Parts: sequence; structure tokens; C-alpha cells
Amino acid sequence: MVLKKCFPLKRKFFSLTLFVILTTECYSQNNDYWQKAIQTAFSNSPEVNEIKLEYNSAIINKKQYDYQWFPKFQASIQETTTVADGKNYYLLNQESDSSYVHLLSPHLQLAFFQKLPGKGSIGLSTSYGLNYLAERNLFQQWPQINLNINQTLGRGMFGIAGNPESRLINEQMYYSKLNYKRKLNLQLYEILSLFQNIDFLCSQEKYYLALVQEYDSELKTAYEKEKTGLQSSMESYYTKHQLTEAQSNLKDLQYQKQQCLNELILLIPDFNADELSNQRNQLSSIINNLYETTNTQLQSLDSNLYSLIYSSVQKQYLYQFQNDETNYAPQLVISSSISPDGNMNAYYSDWYKSFRIFNESPNPLNFTLSIGIQKNFELPGAKKLRNEIYQMNKSSIENQIQFSKQTQEKQLEMLKSQILKDTSYLLELETEIVTEQDFREKRKKLLQQNIITQNEFYQSETTYFKIHSDYIKTFWTIVNNKIAIIDLCSSDFPILTTFLGDLN
Repeated sequence: MVLKKCFPLKRKFFSLTLFVILTTECYSQNNDYWQKAIQTAFSNSPEVNEIKLEYNSAIINKKQYDYQWFPKFQASIQETTTVADGKNYYLLNQESDSSYVHLLSPHLQLAFFQKLPGKGSIGLSTSYGLNYLAERNLFQQWPQINLNINQTLGRGMFGIAGNPESRLINEQMYYSKLNYKRKLNLQLYEILSLFQNIDFLCSQEKYYLALVQEYDSELKTAYEKEKTGLQSSMESYYTKHQLTEAQSNLKDLQYQKQQCLNELILLIPDFNADELSNQRNQLSSIINNLYETTNTQLQSLDSNLYSLIYSSVQKQYLYQFQNDETNYAPQLVISSSISPDGNMNAYYSDWYKSFRIFNESPNPLNFTLSIGIQKNFELPGAKKLRNEIYQMNKSSIENQIQFSKQTQEKQLEMLKSQILKDTSYLLELETEIVTEQDFREKRKKLLQQNIITQNEFYQSETTYFKIHSDYIKTFWTIVNNKIAIIDLCSSDFPILTTFLGDLN
């Protein structure tokens, strides 16, 4: 530590400048490392695939709803054969008799249906019916056109004031999309945490390896002093206990490191832990750029991602309430039909003549029109209960929005303060690493010249790796805090889209 205090200021500045230059160069040379790694991890992640399937299911449900607005066509053909008593039929220009006849009755119908806003529908159908007395070769026919309109007389009728059902479905889809990106974003941070863990565990492993060497050297020295009577056995026992504890911690770290490494290899088969240290600063540059952009564009927390999610939930409550209301609104029902006014009981020997007779009728067309109002009535108190549920949900989400905003403001202030503090500490650690790295080379030469003991050399090695481990920990703390601020202050998922591209 004395050597650190004597380190010249100019040398510190030079070291930091060199560090920045090397960092920038590393970024420019390996600017696709993280994008490739994240994309590979996402393609191999079962959790990500499940999230995508969930979102695809929401897309399919939305498409199913949209298909309801397409016109629907229906065609039907039916044939009925009846053995009938001939005396029950009036046969034009022929006498009836009691003999049995075969009555063939084909029927054709074409229909068109269209969904209307406000839980309405319109239907137009045309039909053609025919009776044919087989033994007499006689025809009877009746064409008809029908029009049916149903329209709820409430919010959304005829597209006025918006359709609450469509608004609800669209808002649910928007929320599903936000939730889809949010889950992917969380999964991204899970993957980044694996990189963070393996990076920190590697640095800790080096520290504990150095610590084991230090305690092992001290134990050998303690045994020698104990033999000569210069040191009690208690000192040896205490040093052995420290060595055992360090070895145990080292084994635990190595186990955790291997577990973390296995998880990463499943996601990224060609992952190399040694390469991570060379790519660390590139990630920092990416996050820093997004962080600076976020700070520049930040106006208010009212338009951030969390506000959008809460706002979507709030709208869903409203549209659901409005949609439920339409179930009990009066419904206009209009039905009409047009059909030729021929002698529907008459049978003709000529099919064309039986059709032409409609035009020869004094009243060629029959027109019917029916207009009515129908309404579903609720149980007593049902409407009041429904309104109370809506008001309760509305108040709950408003309280959540207010609480979330207050929490976010405090969190934002705390994170920014912590980043400033950690950044200053990180610069100190960078300086110490450069200093210690220089002294490591000198200490190796001093050890070879027997100027310093092995104990002194291992103690300094432990100090170096401890500083390096603290640097890694502080580095990732800053990255995580900046990510948290980016999430707090953004209306989308900039980090996610940086690595995966446009998710729209």
C-alpha cells in the first residue's frame, strides 16, 4: 500500500487513458460478440420458446376475433321425399283421386352474414324451394329473400363511440405484446446474470487460489517456527484452520462456477469463459450508450414502460365494464322477407310456366317487415354489483400507478447516486489494478532474487486478486444499475431490441 501512495499522478492519468483506448479498440473489433451470444442463447432457451408460444397463442386468439368481422357465407341443399295421398292435393285442370303420389321437395338456400359493431349482426339469405309430384309430372315452387338485422342500442351501436368489444380485444393484444417483451426482457437479464456470475466466480476462484497458496505457505513457515520454539502450536492450528476454510470456499466456488458454466454452455455451446474478460468492456460500452441516450430523452416517468402496462390494464377494466353493459342494453330486431305471390297451392305441368305465373299474379310480390325491441333483464342488484367491481378495480390500479411512480422516483434517485459512487470506486480499482500489475512483475523478480519471501509474494498476490475481484463485482453492479435505470425511463425495451432487433 505504501507503493500505491507513491504512485505519481501523471502515471495514473496515463494508465486510465490507456485503459480507455484499449476498451474502445476492443469494442470496435468485437462489436457483434454480445449480439451473437444473446441471439444464440435465446434460440436455445426453453423458457424463451415457451414465452414465444404463449405470445403466438395470443396472436391466434386475436386473429380468430378479427375473422369474425369477415363476411360469412353459407349454402345448403336439402331433399325430402314423401309418399302422399293424392286427394290431399289440388291439381290444376285435373281431378284429384285417392291414389298415392311421390312428392320430391328439393330446397336450396344461400346466406350471407356480417357482424356489426356493438354486438350486432346482419343476415341476408335467399332460398328456392320446389315440390315435384313424380307420377303426375307437376311442379310447385317458391323463391324467397330474407333480411335480418340485430343491433344492440348501446355503446358501440353502428360503430358510434367505438365498439367496447373491439377495444377490449385490441387492448388485450397490446398488453400481451407488452407482456411478451417484458418476459423476454427478464429472460435477457437472466442470461446476462449468467455471464455476470461466471465472470465474478472466475475472479473469486483466482482470489481463493491465491489465498490457499498464501495460507499454505504461512502454515509451512508456522510449522518450522513451531519446531524451533519460536511460535506456539496455537498459531499453527489457527493458520491450518484458515487454510481449511479457504480450501472449502474454493471448492464451493468451483462447484458454483461449473454449474453456471453448464447452464451457459446449454444456451451457448461454444461459450468460452476465458473470452468473457475480453468482451466485458464491450457490454459496458453498449449499456453506457443506451444509458446516456435514456438520460438525455428522459422527461417524466408518466410515459415509461411500467406506466404503459398499468394504463393498458386500466383501459381493459373500462372496456370490459362497457362491454358487459351492452349485454343488458335494448336490442333492435328487424326482419323482412320478399317472395312471389303465386298460388302456392297450385301445381303446374310446366316448370317454366309455374315460374312465370308469379309475374302473372295481380300482386306479384309479398313483402313482410317486422320491427321489435328486446331486452335482457338483470337480477336485482346485479348492475350495482358490476359497477362496484369496476370502481374497485379502477381504484386499485390507480393506487398501484401512484405507488409505482413514487417508488420509481425514489429508486431512480437511489440508483443514480449509487452509480456515481460505484463509478468513482471503479476508477480507483482500475488504478490499483494497473499499479498492482506493474508491481506483480517486480515482485516475481524480487522472489527469484530471494529479496522477498514466498509468504510476502503470496500475500501480495492475494491482494491483487482481491482488488480484481472487487473490480469485477463493482463493474457488474454499475451495469445492472444502469440497466435498471434504462428500464425505468424507457417506453420500450431498448436493451432487448439492441441485441435481438425489432420485435414488432
